Amino acid sequence: MYKVIIDCDPGHDDIMAIFCALANKEKIDILGYTTVCGNNLLDKVTDNLCNVLSFLNIEAMVAKGAHKPLFYDSEPQPIAHGESGLDGPVFTYSNLKPINLNANDFLYNTISKEEKVILFGLGPLTNIASFIQKHPDIISKIDKLIIMGGSIYKGNILEESEFNIYCDPHSAKIVFDSSLDIILAPLEVCDFCTLHHNIIEDFKDKSKLFQLTYEILEFYFRYSKRKGDIKSPVFDLAVPMYLLHPEIFEGKNAFVDIILDQDKRGKTIINYNEKGNTLVLDKCDNHLFEQYFLNDLNTLEKLL
Repeated sequence: MYKVIIDCDPGHDDIMAIFCALANKEKIDILGYTTVCGNNLLDKVTDNLCNVLSFLNIEAMVAKGAHKPLFYDSEPQPIAHGESGLDGPVFTYSNLKPINLNANDFLYNTISKEEKVILFGLGPLTNIASFIQKHPDIISKIDKLIIMGGSIYKGNILEESEFNIYCDPHSAKIVFDSSLDIILAPLEVCDFCTLHHNIIEDFKDKSKLFQLTYEILEFYFRYSKRKGDIKSPVFDLAVPMYLLHPEIFEGKNAFVDIILDQDKRGKTIINYNEKGNTLVLDKCDNHLFEQYFLNDLNTLEKLL
């Protein structure tokens, strides 16, 4: 059983990653969630997470984290995720509220009690970097950190920078310079971690979960549809999918460095080396990726 804490900035793809983790109850024990300012402001992304979990009657520990990057101002990205950070579904009520502990204290209290914990880094790495700096005595209890972020040769916010790393490059550098065992899912592997747009055609009105998934993905797919694509990368879904099905991925070890200079802010330098602490993923079996996700939705529906 994997003990997992999910650090996130929901986000349509964050929610799909969370659904995947929730569906695999016999393999993943979600100890809690920490939220971070990323594709939208901290209060908005925290509300998004609480709204979704409450709507599905899922009890959870949610701790609010960093409201801004270490050195930069926040930069919400409404183009892909809308003004709320999770446009599409409309929630009228949530009975789930964040706990009184901040993310750093929650991480410390939770990780210190466990033998080993796996962290999912689905957004900017501000919370995780802060934890590494404040509690170096227990980071050995982190078995691995699986991150969606960075790129091998391209970008989606600058020409050579991916948004999560661009958002807080200083925190990213702290994380990659640490002793943690890291698996990185960059933009290139996410080109294989896609869902066909037509998969949601039968979701509407099927059930509470499938209707919610339809509303989330219908909005999320619009960005790629406007470009004429027939499928969309669901970036953060790569993280739990790797933990559950590493055999469908390929990658190589590397040392990862982060550019802090403004003109190439957040660019990831991948130095391939067998002794590197980061496994950089570059390929995935798209057919199996999509099939496993659909299986997870069916499984989660039965669990709710």
